[in-house]
Amino acid sequence: MTSKISGWFVLSAVFIVAVFGLFFTFTERKTWPEHRIELSATDQRLIPPASTVWCEAIALTSDHPFVAYQVSQSPHVNANHLNKQKVSVSLKLGGGRSRNSFKLKYFLLTSSVLEIYSCASQEGARLLVFKGEHGVQEYLQKLSEQQNSDDSSMEEASSEEIQISNLDCSKNEYFSACRNMKRQKDSSLVSDYAVAVSGEETMCDVVSQRPVKVNITADGFYVIVALNTNKEKTNHFGLQLLIDRSRYTIMKSGHSFDMCSLSTSCTIGLSFASDDGALVWIPEEPNAGRSSFTIRSRCKPRLAVFAILSVFLPLMFFVLVAFFVRADRERIRRIYSRQSSSTLPAVAAPLLTLPFRTSSTRTEPETTTTASEELPPPYHAVFDPPPPYSCLKPEDNK
Repeated sequence: MTSKISGWFVLSAVFIVAVFGLFFTFTERKTWPEHRIELSATDQRLIPPASTVWCEAIALTSDHPFVAYQVSQSPHVNANHLNKQKVSVSLKLGGGRSRNSFKLKYFLLTSSVLEIYSCASQEGARLLVFKGEHGVQEYLQKLSEQQNSDDSSMEEASSEEIQISNLDCSKNEYFSACRNMKRQKDSSLVSDYAVAVSGEETMCDVVSQRPVKVNITADGFYVIVALNTNKEKTNHFGLQLLIDRSRYTIMKSGHSFDMCSLSTSCTIGLSFASDDGALVWIPEEPNAGRSSFTIRSRCKPRLAVFAILSVFLPLMFFVLVAFFVRADRERIRRIYSRQSSSTLPAVAAPLLTLPFRTSSTRTEPETTTTASEELPPPYHAVFDPPPPYSCLKPEDNK
């Protein structure tokens, strides 16, 4: 039984040590999920939210300087607070399939407005606007495959602007994928139109052309693709983008923030069980839209919460195990006491007197007189004085 009890204590001690070790190893060594977000110059974006119960801060790192804010609640997009951005690009796209496309990528918020001025030196220049990055390369591959079979119809449609919202595929045979796109309701392609030909060999005046306006109705990435479908001649593009960006309002009451300005690493603190978050922004640069930058965010664990769990749970388990061990010990003690009382001899009880009998002779039981049953001596024998000698009569000698 003793080995059984000691085994309980050894098991509980090993379990408690294991729980302590596992909890602290979990908090220190756990690979917290890392979020990666891409931004271009002048882009604003919210970091994916993290649990403010388990995370005490968000650690942000990047290879490019950025600006970070700590917001106490999700900021709203102010449609009236517009930040105008102008991007001018001059391109030379070759014919064929190699180096015949150019991409610009921006993360735009709701209520932003995108105006594109474009011109080309040769026919076969197209401009496409996509929402999101998925499906852009696949769509360009389909257009490249259809280019060989649609050369004749492509020249007729090169001077006609094609908007995906009012595209009439029965009259336009520019691409065979047009009807498929209308049938599948491909929402990634926002606009597809032919670039006007200026007639100049090298440069063109983009300001004199009619702009294409795109109203942004949802937050996300928007990719602008300049494509040369002329397989024989090199095409000179002229692009000018005017972006009226809507911005987050982070300076109003109720939004307290800590700012990290133009740093490659930043830590944004999070209050316990709150709606705190992080907002990042990349300042304007000359190559805005041509390249994107990656910002990595990681949760820093709230060690106080894990420490409480590491102490509270093992302590509760230890109390429970101690309760069962004590109950088991009491049960074993009662079993021992019952067994010992049933196996003790009769002489072990000093107050019990049993009559003594022999097996050979049958005698009457002896009567014994105890000290309590003896009568005391007469009262006069103890306290009365002896009689006087005068009262005694001498006996006659015969």
